[in-house]
Amino acid sequence: MNISEKRILPMAGQGQPAEEQTEKTDFQAGKDFLAKGDLAQAALSFHNALLAAEETGDQAAVANAAHMLGEVCIQRGDHGTAAGHYERSRDLCAKLEDMFSALSVEKKMVTALRLDKQFDRAISLSLHLLDTYQDYNNPGSAVAVLEDLSEIYREKGDVEAAAHALRTAAEIHASFGHANHAALLRQKAAALAG
Repeated sequence: MNISEKRILPMAGQGQPAEEQTEKTDFQAGKDFLAKGDLAQAALSFHNALLAAEETGDQAAVANAAHMLGEVCIQRGDHGTAAGHYERSRDLCAKLEDMFSALSVEKKMVTALRLDKQFDRAISLSLHLLDTYQDYNNPGSAVAVLEDLSEIYREKGDVEAAAHALRTAAEIHASFGHANHAALLRQKAAALAG
């Protein structure tokens, strides 16, 4: 059994005795530690909550703990590991048919991948989000994804694709009579295309 399969006890004075800890108390302790900025203790608590949820087969709790481990990793600057935790959470949410949670976590996964400079994966997931929002007829979220996608393309060095994403967002705004927003996005696109 490796270390990732064992419960890790909190440091003295940092929580309840081990025998009193449960998945829920570990999870709540993790949230409390995270709120205080104690990332090491938060990670430990969420790790223990994850293991307890795996032992009981509570997939929703596994998804929640994985999501929160992703949050800890983002704050620590470990973006690649955060993306892995978010991916696990997203996949479990989808399996549980909780599509709104899956979409929410997928947006965080895009951010983690972008910060980790995994631009191609971030773009692929952004395009998936865009398709989903279009299927749900959610133009506001589609525009937000396009604006984020433009930034990812720009960071990748593909200014033409970045400008195209902004022009597409502008067209959505224009189709809803938002002339000012459309004009602003067209200006940004023109500035990018230079």
